[in-house]
Amino acid sequence: MDKQSELENAVFEAVLVSVVKGAIEDNARFPISQGYVLCEFVNGVIDYLGGDSGRIRYQTNVHNHAYEDELCALLEETISKSKRELAPRVESALKGLTKTFVRDPGAGHERYIQTRFYECLYRIGKSIISGPNDGYFVLAPSDMRRVETEIIPSFYSKEREDILGIAKHMVKFVVEDLRYLFCRGN
Repeated sequence: MDKQSELENAVFEAVLVSVVKGAIEDNARFPISQGYVLCEFVNGVIDYLGGDSGRIRYQTNVHNHAYEDELCALLEETISKSKRELAPRVESALKGLTKTFVRDPGAGHERYIQTRFYECLYRIGKSIISGPNDGYFVLAPSDMRRVETEIIPSFYSKEREDILGIAKHMVKFVVEDLRYLFCRGN
């Protein structure tokens, strides 16, 4: 894995673990759908930067095939216009994680939008623990410990500040999505 990919993975993991640490115990989980988690992540960054967070939500874009492009373009625009400066390595990782590209799996399969964020989610997915009916997931305790003891301490102070700030702002979007998914019709 190249240095940029390692940085993107580290920021991804640090934000997710920081969300769990900052959430109340009952909400220390994520929706199983990658679209929800990407949206929560991006809206957390946009909110942290003082932008128009929540304008694009996965709940209302499930069938929009341009959803990821629109969401990630809004993030790019917010980063460029924000008065709050991100640590350079965090900004670089965020841009890398949310860069969209088309994946063509070959004959007989439909092309689809992919991001590095989704790739990181697939990678960590090997050790996640799914919830009832696979509606949500939690991070494995071994991943939590590794990220807390090895990854987060490896960041500089401003980088940790940005990661924790993004996570703090992401929590509310995770909670809203979980309520939407599990409380509809109740």
